[in-house]
Amino acid sequence: MIAQTRPSVLAPLLFALASVAACTPNETAEAGSSSTLTTYFRARLVISEVMASPVNERSGEFIELANVTGEPIDVSKWRLVVGTSGDRLVAYRENAAPVIPPRSLALVIDRDFANDFALPEGVTLLTTPDHAIGIGIAASHSIQLLDEAGAEVDHFSPPGYTVARGTSFERRDFYAPSTAGNWSKTERGSPGRLNATTPPFGIRTVFGDQTTEDALVAGMVDFIDSAKESIDAQLFQFRHAEIAAALKRAAVRTKGRVRLIADTDYRARNGYLEGYQDLAAPVDSQGETYAVEVAFDGRSSRAHNKFLVADRARVWVGSYNPTGEKAFNNVLVFDSPAVAAAFAGEFAEMWGDPAQGVVPRFGKKKSDNTAHEFEVAGQRVGVYFAPTDGVREQIVKAIEGAKKSIQIEMFSFNDPVIGAAVMKKVRGDATAGIAPVKLRGVMDHIQAMYPGSQYQALHQESLTNPNVDFRVTPSGMQMHNKLAIIDGEGDEPVVVTGSYNWSGSRADTNDESVIIVRNRQVAKRYALDFEKIWFLVDAGNNPEGAKALRITEVMSTPDDDGTGEFIEIYNFGAEPANLEGLFLNDGTKKSRLMARAGGATVVEPGAFAVVVDKQWKGSPAIPEGTAVLTVSTSAICGTGIAANETITLETPRGRVLDRWSVATDLGAVKGLSVERVDRRGANGRIATTYRTSTAPGGSAGRVNAGSLLDFEAASSASVP
Repeated sequence: MIAQTRPSVLAPLLFALASVAACTPNETAEAGSSSTLTTYFRARLVISEVMASPVNERSGEFIELANVTGEPIDVSKWRLVVGTSGDRLVAYRENAAPVIPPRSLALVIDRDFANDFALPEGVTLLTTPDHAIGIGIAASHSIQLLDEAGAEVDHFSPPGYTVARGTSFERRDFYAPSTAGNWSKTERGSPGRLNATTPPFGIRTVFGDQTTEDALVAGMVDFIDSAKESIDAQLFQFRHAEIAAALKRAAVRTKGRVRLIADTDYRARNGYLEGYQDLAAPVDSQGETYAVEVAFDGRSSRAHNKFLVADRARVWVGSYNPTGEKAFNNVLVFDSPAVAAAFAGEFAEMWGDPAQGVVPRFGKKKSDNTAHEFEVAGQRVGVYFAPTDGVREQIVKAIEGAKKSIQIEMFSFNDPVIGAAVMKKVRGDATAGIAPVKLRGVMDHIQAMYPGSQYQALHQESLTNPNVDFRVTPSGMQMHNKLAIIDGEGDEPVVVTGSYNWSGSRADTNDESVIIVRNRQVAKRYALDFEKIWFLVDAGNNPEGAKALRITEVMSTPDDDGTGEFIEIYNFGAEPANLEGLFLNDGTKKSRLMARAGGATVVEPGAFAVVVDKQWKGSPAIPEGTAVLTVSTSAICGTGIAANETITLETPRGRVLDRWSVATDLGAVKGLSVERVDRRGANGRIATTYRTSTAPGGSAGRVNAGSLLDFEAASSASVP
């Protein structure tokens, strides 16, 4: 039965549900964000480019303005303040009106402008009453744009670096604040044209990472606050106070026309329960009472979308769940009634119309009844919904079209069909004359270790295929994007994003959205964010001190087969090394090292760490103060340690820190471990420098009496 609830009964129902044990989810909980709010989406006119150091100082300066609204803006009473001098804006051409058309660019130029730039036909030209903009623009000048009331609409502050003559400052994102990070320099400038990294009018991009979700929270709040008539939303998880407050404001403003569909499994969980109760609480306004209408999908499969439709004209869609947690996320915002109609139709099908006897339909009960291909500001956009619209097939088709490169950021990736398509592209086909494409990918470190994850195959491929570099996030860093950038630097780039994890059966059961955008500027915006993530992941996956770690003892045949296996690691370096997030790999199965019951994961210089199975019961005894870690799998290397196997200690990106490979006749004595007696055996250079321990049960966390290892010389300089 569909669990659909109206505001009048939602709160009591939720209180009752508080006593009901929440179902175990069939997908790991996902992330959202918290932030200090900044206005992002209410701009009217923004400063989009500044040429302060032209080649021709007398006539080459300009200030570009962008009208980001759907209405013309009359700037006849507006002013520009450059430094300390202000000028009124007037039309450059005689008998022209100083009006900037909707979603277009305008140029403010000197009256002495001498055609220093080839300007696009039809661009709006403005100037000032005298022969200079202000007193002339210098690279150190700040600029204010003031409206007819004298209020600041936008401003430009020099980013703090110098540029060569003929180089302009360009705004990367018209809808984000004018901070230094939102400006870049462009040789020769692009007056009257969009910057190479500025999305076209009608399409906006918003990104968040593991350190801050400010942009996402502020963007969603401003998106909600922009609604005048209605909001329809499906959000997989919801528990964010600032966004709840915005939805309640919208409920009052729209006289109760705010509706939310959420996932049933979260309605009674701590934190989520309180959030839904807050949304359902009536708000009194001038004698009227309004509340957000909330419904749940009432099934085990996921209502996994993350979208909002405002006034049936604008759409917010992506990977972001408003829960107050931090992770890598992305959102696209479309100012398009056509795209909004598709999302509104999908929402209507899931909401139903009880008054007319139309029941809500989710999952396979829905129909493929929305348009899929759109043109937004002249750009091609595809919109597809699972499970009815063949989202897997659309993703595979996009991958098969790759010519040079694929970049992937993925929370969960275990779909073998999509995995096979990626593998085929990175291997190419020499007999058919098909060149391989290059793959760079980042996947969430926890999801990557689950059985069936495509990370395993792609990581193994990277060891022999120079076209592949597939990494996981370091511990504590969550990758929550579900996106691919295909041929991002080419002439026909494709961005595939949305709510859908590349997770096999999810395409056949969940309510999901997949968005496909074919646009250079959008692809470049995503490529910029990818490079930022790549840098952070690379830095996090190469901790200082890790290069001096060595596997010094392995117990593969303990007296108690179920609990007694262990691997001992010693830090021969001069710096502490954090083992959390490193991997043990026996060639077929990998285990991520992790803290055990809140214990330490850092091994100090000249100290041991011991890795045990999750089932370890305290035997063998390990000295107090030793870092004791466990593994992400049920047993070390997935199935436990075999006496004659090769084990590698690796960074998350697959760099081998040490290799343990013993002779086949060692490690076979029950209850005895094998110890390394010469640390120069690292990485296989001397493969037989091992001996059977002389201590029954091994010497986990202790120096063996017969060891030749120089444990006192803890210096990275002496490490081979």
